[in-house]
Amino acid sequence: MKKFLALIMATILLVTLFSACGKSKTDSTNPTEPEAQSSVKYANLEEGVAALAGEHKITMDDVAVYVDMLVPYIQQKTGANPGWEDILTDSGLTARDELVMAAIEECRYQYAFINFAKENGYFTDEQAEQFFSEYVISMGGEAVLDELITEYNFNRDSLKQFIVFNGAFNALTEALCSDEEAEKLYNEKYYVTAKHILVLFEGRENEEAALKEAEAIYNKAISGESFEALITEYNEDPGQNVETGYTFTDGEMVPEFYNGTMALKVGDISAPVKTTYGYHIIKRYANPGSEDANYANYIANVKSMNARDFLNETKQNEIISAYPLTINEGIAGKVDLSRYTVEQVLDENVNYADGSIFNE
Repeated sequence: MKKFLALIMATILLVTLFSACGKSKTDSTNPTEPEAQSSVKYANLEEGVAALAGEHKITMDDVAVYVDMLVPYIQQKTGANPGWEDILTDSGLTARDELVMAAIEECRYQYAFINFAKENGYFTDEQAEQFFSEYVISMGGEAVLDELITEYNFNRDSLKQFIVFNGAFNALTEALCSDEEAEKLYNEKYYVTAKHILVLFEGRENEEAALKEAEAIYNKAISGESFEALITEYNEDPGQNVETGYTFTDGEMVPEFYNGTMALKVGDISAPVKTTYGYHIIKRYANPGSEDANYANYIANVKSMNARDFLNETKQNEIISAYPLTINEGIAGKVDLSRYTVEQVLDENVNYADGSIFNE
């Protein structure tokens, strides 16, 4: 059961990452504003249809899969225990409308991306069927999956497309970047390795005192003393392994530390770099090679990051532009969110998908 939700959540995070970037500005604003109305249409659609992406029908079942998974995301944006009719300060939408609009946007982008991948030769129908078959096996077989679908009130076809999106993205990452290309990007673009000596602000009289100590250590480092010995003697970062240091990419460290490392050549030592923690004396090292236990993960991440760079905002808007959005009028009002509470979301043992999310 937890494995089922974990796999679904991994995919929703992937979809959210791309569709959030791919929306136009008007797609994420209050639909009552004239500018937004020019990019999203509203109409009375047939029963069971939440929206149209071009001529493709986004069903209530499709949206329901995403709503269940997006509840924690909306709760994070609105506070620990939101009132679903409260106004969100960042978008002007109520929490209810924000949730439903986000779910519809996810469905739209998912459908558009799968078609894009197929039309451009990155993904085939055969691969889609194989990927879903492998997913079914990983869940324990058809019978187990059917039980879980019933328990979590998911529609099988909606869930299938949801899972196949992940397969399409995986195929794109492999098509765009070979192992050899990934290794080059790993060393030249996406990852850096560093060791540092941290002098904390905490425990010192003021920032000037910390800087004075950091400068003294820096002078020792550039005079030729062993950097590893200086780490052992002075470093106040308990999480650093003196043998391996840190291998990281953009977003995994505070910006000042990442930028400070990127500015160095391998073997260079930085003057003290200030972050919210204190001052860092950073030395850049060569990235670990294939003998490192994490190397395969680094290469896989490089391929994903390369694909994300390919799928920039311009590209994503190009992908979804072929599928203009028409939303069923009053769809948000049909969503029953009364059973969603923060306690239910945080409690892994609670099955909060216990029935249709749509009011009759």
